Amino acid sequence: MTDRLTSIESVYTASKGTRMLDESQLAFTTAGNTRIRLLAPAGSGKTNSLLQRCARIGQEAPNERFLFITFTRAAKNELNARLQRDPSLRHVSANVRVTTLNAWGYRQVRQLVTHAQLVGNKNERRRAMNNALQPVWQQYPRIADALTGGNKFRVGDALFATMESLKSLGFRHDQVSESSVRRQIKWLKDAGMESQLDALLDPLQEVGLVTPNSLLHRRSFIGEMMDDIIPFWSEATEQLRAQGLITFEDQKYWPYLTMTTRGAKKLSGAARTHHLLVDEFQDINPLDLRLIRAIAAQNDSTITLAGDDDQAIYEWRGASPEFILRPEEYLGGDFETFVLGTNYRSPANIVAMSQAMISNNTRRVPKSVRPHLVIEAEVEVLRYPTVSECIQRTTTLVAALLQRDDIASIALVSRKRSQIIPYQIMFAGAEMGFYAAEDLNINLSKAFEDLKQMLFIRGSAASAFPFGPSVVDMVLSLCDKVKKYPLSKSDRSALLAHMTKTRLRSMPDALVRFREYRGPLKGDNADARMTDAYATALESFVAARTVADAVRTLSTDFQGLQQDYGKSDDDIFYTDPPFFYLAGLAESYDEDFAGFYSDISDAMDRLARVQSEDSDDVDDEQLNARLHLMTALRAKGREFDAVIVLDANDEIWPIRHATTDRKREQERRLFYVATTRARKYLAFVLSDRLLDSALRPSPYLEELGLAVPTGT
Repeated sequence: MTDRLTSIESVYTASKGTRMLDESQLAFTTAGNTRIRLLAPAGSGKTNSLLQRCARIGQEAPNERFLFITFTRAAKNELNARLQRDPSLRHVSANVRVTTLNAWGYRQVRQLVTHAQLVGNKNERRRAMNNALQPVWQQYPRIADALTGGNKFRVGDALFATMESLKSLGFRHDQVSESSVRRQIKWLKDAGMESQLDALLDPLQEVGLVTPNSLLHRRSFIGEMMDDIIPFWSEATEQLRAQGLITFEDQKYWPYLTMTTRGAKKLSGAARTHHLLVDEFQDINPLDLRLIRAIAAQNDSTITLAGDDDQAIYEWRGASPEFILRPEEYLGGDFETFVLGTNYRSPANIVAMSQAMISNNTRRVPKSVRPHLVIEAEVEVLRYPTVSECIQRTTTLVAALLQRDDIASIALVSRKRSQIIPYQIMFAGAEMGFYAAEDLNINLSKAFEDLKQMLFIRGSAASAFPFGPSVVDMVLSLCDKVKKYPLSKSDRSALLAHMTKTRLRSMPDALVRFREYRGPLKGDNADARMTDAYATALESFVAARTVADAVRTLSTDFQGLQQDYGKSDDDIFYTDPPFFYLAGLAESYDEDFAGFYSDISDAMDRLARVQSEDSDDVDDEQLNARLHLMTALRAKGREFDAVIVLDANDEIWPIRHATTDRKREQERRLFYVATTRARKYLAFVLSDRLLDSALRPSPYLEELGLAVPTGT
């Protein structure tokens, strides 16, 4: 066997620019025409192995064609670039087509739907809901009432999100009987996707269209959904198609439905794909799964599923590791499994540590992964008494790493978006350039302008009349943020008339006057209950002695600054309010409101808008920055010389709401991804306290075999 592999290796991999294949890679690339599951741990040369398998088949069968499905535009571009620049792939490159599943589907949709128009952004979805779908929702009184009330945009967004989720989870709009819905719910639960089913309800619960209930097998849920939500979805899906309006999930949904309901004709000749290769298979959702199965059946093609069950981190968006763990059950037929056994990216100690940690998961395929590198990375655990000191010291550490000639790239990796915001402020203030993806960039958040305004009010509260800002204007501005929504025009007019009856010379005078208000405030103000609630919030904020106290007050008493349902899907501040981390950062400012305000302003001034990494307009200079800030979800597939894992504390890693074994395993996979990004230096930073709360080290540090310094 060894002689055969050596001979094959010399034929297929001795060309310039191609790394020699190891034994496990060769076993995969030379396997016969069969269904294959390729398990490829981090850094194991998966992409090269897949392309070299295409090269081997292409030499033996020059006319056979390959369809390579990826799930990001960046991965597609990288594969196409390799096909063009690698001489060993030249003979097969013309027969390899690389596409995302959405792009493949959209080409089919254009043949199915006349004048297809993609409904992509929020404004387009809202127009579709208000115009194209109005004749549909008018037939359902409960939905119509919600869509014509004060929260109509929020309700419309929730309905549209639910419609997309139903498709991605494998429900069909043409099969909406109660028995059909129940069968799909059972299928999803058998696939370990009960949490994804729970998440399906979240948008509807927030707008009151279903009552809170996470037990989907109960009659109450089925009844509520079957009364109007499911029928509305069924009719709305047909209505959108009739008008040529196509959503992101429709790009896959309509081709799948057409291929399965009309009996897709077997393809032959130049139209046929002989080999279907699916990358990152652990990240697919039920709709992806069914479309892939339909494509393979239509082409009568072999299937190669490539991925890593240990890096299955997208359950939150409808994926399930069960698909890669049990492909026979979900795709039919037998699969031969190959495991790439060498990690070429990570130093020996990181490979050993990460494998020791991930082996604690039971829902996985056991693997033996060897390090190719004999060198060891510099690994340390840095423990600080407070979040404030942690942020300060980590900023100093990053500055030192940027001075090292051997460190070309650095990544700060967090579990949550909110953890990153203080570092954006610190780095911008220190003029340390960095890249933060679009959905992590505070410069895009209107909430920071509101935060600045409120800090300005607190800093100006003691200014003597007449040189300070108008105290009445300040009170009205604060009132806009106490509750979820600003004051109505009528409430504002009534309150303004009350406040301006006397000449107010200071903020204390204004707050006393406000306490006397008995007019309308968020509607009913019986017994001055709303006045008291507002006044308590305003007084607490104005009386805050330190910057940290003020930020804490904003987090507890000013719902309007931490919740905006119209922005919650795409604004970093509202998606994950960062008050605790901002308060931790603010501790170092003590009573210096002006300094904190100035640093936030400087950060926003220096942060230019950046494009998503998958955008065609992304700036190469931004992507090639030495310093990157990202969540672990975005770190997948990336590698850096130095990686700093932020807030390696329990209830962050794993996250607090990971209360089941399944969720804790998912969190461990996420930590595994973060840990295996490093090439030369890996640090875990943690704190003993966040404001008044004591923190514990993450249990994953012990699983990695790392000694945690004693706390203070």
